Parts: sequence; C-alpha cells; structure tokens
Amino acid sequence: MKRIYITITLTLLFVSVIKIANSQSNCIAKGNYLIDVYYGFPNLYSTIIEKAYNNNFDLTRGLKPAYATTNFGPIGIKGEYMMTDQIGVGLNIFYASTILKWSDATYNYKSTIERFRIAVSGTWHFATTAKFDPYFMAHIGYANFNYTFEQTSLLVGIPAIHPKPDVGFMFPLALRVAIGGRYFFYKNFGVNAEAGLGGIFLTGGLSYKF
Repeated sequence: MKRIYITITLTLLFVSVIKIANSQSNCIAKGNYLIDVYYGFPNLYSTIIEKAYNNNFDLTRGLKPAYATTNFGPIGIKGEYMMTDQIGVGLNIFYASTILKWSDATYNYKSTIERFRIAVSGTWHFATTAKFDPYFMAHIGYANFNYTFEQTSLLVGIPAIHPKPDVGFMFPLALRVAIGGRYFFYKNFGVNAEAGLGGIFLTGGLSYKF
C-alpha cells in the first residue's frame, strides 16, 4: 500500500512538473494582451463594381470610356486579452474602400463602396508552442456598407455635383469564423495569418504581445 501511495504521489508530481514546463514554454498565457495589425485579401468589391460598370454601361452612347479603380484595404487591427491559457476575448476593427472613376464628354463619374466593421471576438488557442500560436476564432458585431455615386459636370452652367444615391446594409450584422496562427520570431514580436468565412477571406500582418 505504501508503494501505491508513493507511486501516485510521484505520478502527480511528474504531471505537475510537465504542466508547469509546458506553460512556461508556451508563447502565450493567461493575462497576456495580443495586438494584431493586418491587411486582407482580396478586395472582392473591386471585381463586383467593375462588373456592374461593364454590365450597365449604355452601349448606344458609343465605346465605353476607360475607367480606373482604386482600392484601400481591407486593413484592420485586433486586440485580445487571454482570460486563460487557451481562451481569449477581444475586439476586431477593419475598414476597406473601392473607388471606380470614368469620364465622358459631359461628366466625370465616381462610384465608391466603403466597408467598416467592429466586432467582439472569442478565440480558442490550441497546440500552442514556444513560438507558434494556432487558434480558432468567432466574432459578432456591427457591419457598415455604404455605396455612393457622384456625377460632376464638365459643362458651364450645370451644377457641379448632382444628387447622389447612398445604399447601405439592411441588416448591419457582422459574423465571422476563422482559423489562424501567430509566429513569434523575436521575443514579443511576430507575424499573423488567418483564413475565414464572413468579411475578409485571408489576412496577414504583424503581432505584438505584452
């Protein structure tokens, strides 16, 4: 019986030492704050707005004028607090815009799509090592979408800018699930990558923990 007690005691001590060693070797732990800045790929609304232009241009007016597209983002920032060694809660914000411009003999035209999202997130960190932090993430929050069309006259005597219609989301709900990871290459600095459904498909950027 005495040997059984000794065996159990040594086993529990061994397990405790292993847990402590693992927790010390992990790159993140309870109480850490994580900051990610990232850029997203692709900007899908660029393709959508160009396709709408090509489909809706009045061919009876002659050849379609050349157009130029300008994209910004999606670009964003995430903050996360580790409530335990594996569970974190945070806030995710991103912005993106697409602008398409063209002209004819009478007007300059500009179509603009802007997107903004702010959401709270829950993250499960699994199989964390000394440098690598893989995770599953889900978030829910507010999504804003705004479409603007502007028409600027090139002729004297015509108002410079005509009234513009604005279109937004009917249900401004932001939902996203994703899998991603961080790799800390130097102390508290690292890189991040993520793939998900809802919002941005792929992201990549820089990470900092403290």
